[in-house]
Amino acid sequence: MRVLSVEDNEDDTLLIMRELRHGGYACNYARVDDAASMAAALESQEWDVVISDHIMPRFNSLSALALLRSKGLDLPFIVVSGKISEEVLIEVMKAGARDYLMKGNLARLVPAVEREMQETEVRRERTRAKAASQSSEQRFRLLAENSLDLICLHGSEGNYDYVSPSVTRLLGFSPEDLIGRHPYDFIHPDDQDAACFEPGRLAEGVTGSPSQTFRMRNMEGAYRWFESLGQSILDSDGKATGLLTTARDITERREFEESVRQSERRFRVLFEQAPIGIGISLKGIMVDGNPAYMKMFGYSSVDELRGVPALNHYDLPYRSQVSERLRRWEEGETESYVYESVGLRKDGSRFPYVIHAAPMELPEGLARVGFNLDTTERKRTEQALRESEERYRSTMEAALTGIYVIQDFKFKYVNPAMAQYFGYEPEELVGASPLGLIAPEDRGMVRQKLIDRARGEPGTPYEIRCVRKDGSPFDAMVWGKAISYEGEPASVGTLIDITDRNLARAELIKTKEEAERASAAKSEFLARMSHELRTPLNAILGFAQLLEDDADHPLSESQVKSVQYILKSGWHLLDLIDEVLDLANIEHSGIQIFPEDMDLDGVLDDCLGIIQPLADQRSIRIVEQRGPRDAKRFVRADRVRVRQVLLNLLSNAIKYNREMGVVTVGCTATREGLLRVSVADTGRGITAEQQRQLFKPFSRLDANKLEIPGLGVGLALAKKLVEVMEGKIGLDSVPGEGSTFWFELPQGTGGGEAESRDEDAPPAAATPARRFTLLYVEDNPVNLDLVHHILAKRRPEISLLAAHTAELGLDMARRHRPDIILLDINLPGMNGFEALKALRSSVATRAIPALAISADALPWDVEQGLAAGFTAYLTKPVRIAELVAAVDAALASDKNPGIRGDPDSPSI
Repeated sequence: MRVLSVEDNEDDTLLIMRELRHGGYACNYARVDDAASMAAALESQEWDVVISDHIMPRFNSLSALALLRSKGLDLPFIVVSGKISEEVLIEVMKAGARDYLMKGNLARLVPAVEREMQETEVRRERTRAKAASQSSEQRFRLLAENSLDLICLHGSEGNYDYVSPSVTRLLGFSPEDLIGRHPYDFIHPDDQDAACFEPGRLAEGVTGSPSQTFRMRNMEGAYRWFESLGQSILDSDGKATGLLTTARDITERREFEESVRQSERRFRVLFEQAPIGIGISLKGIMVDGNPAYMKMFGYSSVDELRGVPALNHYDLPYRSQVSERLRRWEEGETESYVYESVGLRKDGSRFPYVIHAAPMELPEGLARVGFNLDTTERKRTEQALRESEERYRSTMEAALTGIYVIQDFKFKYVNPAMAQYFGYEPEELVGASPLGLIAPEDRGMVRQKLIDRARGEPGTPYEIRCVRKDGSPFDAMVWGKAISYEGEPASVGTLIDITDRNLARAELIKTKEEAERASAAKSEFLARMSHELRTPLNAILGFAQLLEDDADHPLSESQVKSVQYILKSGWHLLDLIDEVLDLANIEHSGIQIFPEDMDLDGVLDDCLGIIQPLADQRSIRIVEQRGPRDAKRFVRADRVRVRQVLLNLLSNAIKYNREMGVVTVGCTATREGLLRVSVADTGRGITAEQQRQLFKPFSRLDANKLEIPGLGVGLALAKKLVEVMEGKIGLDSVPGEGSTFWFELPQGTGGGEAESRDEDAPPAAATPARRFTLLYVEDNPVNLDLVHHILAKRRPEISLLAAHTAELGLDMARRHRPDIILLDINLPGMNGFEALKALRSSVATRAIPALAISADALPWDVEQGLAAGFTAYLTKPVRIAELVAAVDAALASDKNPGIRGDPDSPSI
């Protein structure tokens, strides 16, 4: 086979010849690279095929095709090139090229040459047949039946009259399957308008007609692309009587063309959407750039970018380097470059960036494509990282805390503070084992901690015993964390000397223990003082109450007055004792409160009723400014403690007021969501200096001079109680005009408010149908005598049994089965709690109500008694009404065996 190679590269020609030889062809070839040498070669001999590169320094494929046409030669012309755009490819094909192949993929070369040689032969045969005679049917059939293309004859209506055997290879049908049918039966519906099979319409194209492309259905139902040429068959009168068509399967070519178009679309999408700047220059001039590139260099559109010298985008010191690389590419070097540079924007501003530049062959010539990444932020980050590392190292070097890095049980880094703790220089410790610095008893623990850190387990601070270089020990607190150091697992940690802290902690523990012992002694003293003070007061106030209320032996007017003095002074003394103990209790261990949503008006009414007689004695008028009476004012507080605070403020407002003065009681809501209660008087007022001392315990100001009774603990106690209930207390005073004391408490909702009740009203007396027996276990004869007199006067139907020890009381309880038992707590031998436990453990006595009566009157004493199971807990000195009410309530209880049983049966 004779091959004319239009190629400027001898190596590429040899590759093509080798591919043809592998396909079974013995080739005789000549290589030309310009118009003159090609013209000489065409005149020197005949050629079977022309294989041409598209772009050569002095020639191209379009010029070669023009040269062939100028010489009237019809030779198979195949383009084999490196890269070519779709637009140029179409132009080349239209100019007469029969096929196009990539130099990097010559697999289709041999089939293409075969096909083109056959097609050329077909064309030549067709030309010869037309020149000789249209009646040469034999030669036509010989050509058609051996053609690789589909050759068909159509009647006047376009139906198939003849179909070449190639239809079986191309579509799977036999020729007989198509004879008599119209091409539209096989052409895709969407392509039928573009396909013409009417001889009359092609009459003007006797010497040739435009090609048509359409899809034809094969035997499996799939469609393949065909390119068809049609020619009308004319009779002697020039009338079109039939049609000759030649169709070539171009499915692969169409698929290739579509892949090229898709590739171009994908490239364009990637090009436009790429986050990095991509710029393309040709012969040193910018021809294209994506949006990221234009934004990077300050251009608003591609039109503005085109025509700008590429070197304008480099700062001056970098331009010579870029020019040198461009020169190497023009000389044939294909190496790409990655380097850092300084870019120059359109406005003249500079910025650092990295560029990956590579050569790219375009139809117009060798181009340069650059992928550009702005590194401004990276540079800033790197600088910030360097500064951070410097600060970090400076901080570690200057830190007073020991800092270390351990890897493979060796120090990789220690800061000066760490080395100083142990008496070494930092370089002495680097590379040494940390276990050598640990006391023997702690080395096993430290080794395990280091193993745990190497596994990535989280660390917690722990204490160890360390040893300095001179052998002296010290205590240290260590904390470590797993890290990666130089790509390997390691542990970073801190160490501080806690020897002084441990010594201080030991001293603190010792001091705390001493304080707790002192606190316990104080508690014991408070309990003992309360008991010892209340015991004599019980007899004083108890018998004084009996004298005052003795209807059988009424006292004279002077005696009544004397007894009232005794009661008034006694109860006042008891109040003082309670206040002092209450204050001491708060300071010692706090005070337990029981908050509830309570109606403040109800407590105010109770307190005003109690304080009114004291106001009447001094002709002091009480004015209320609480707002509407039907408006509920709720606070979240302890009812008993609120009452205690109110009584203190009201009594002070009366005691420190002038004769015939006024006390104004108000209640308003604050912006902070609190409810404020204020008590204003018209007394002497309080100076600023006095106000600073007012809420301190035992601070009475001028009360001693005014002969006003009290110890000066009421306001101090009120302040602590209000603060425990999460409130505030204060005063406003103007000397000579009076004072206003106020306290604020959190508002409540009223949801927990119980039904209103009179707390001071004693329960109704029991009305038993028979007599009862009360066993009183008491070692003090005076107290026994007092209870005997109270029952004789108030409840004569109750018989009294007495026992001076708990052991005797238990025996009497089992023998006599009393209806109620009154137990003193502090008894010789077995105490009241032990006696109650014994009573509850016996079937004979477990149901008998037991009341406690004791001079132990601190809050926790009462709580302990009720928790132990006493029906009630009465404190000395006892109020007769409270004692009688408690007895009546116990006798009325369902737990009393006498009440449950037959009322007529005698007690045992």
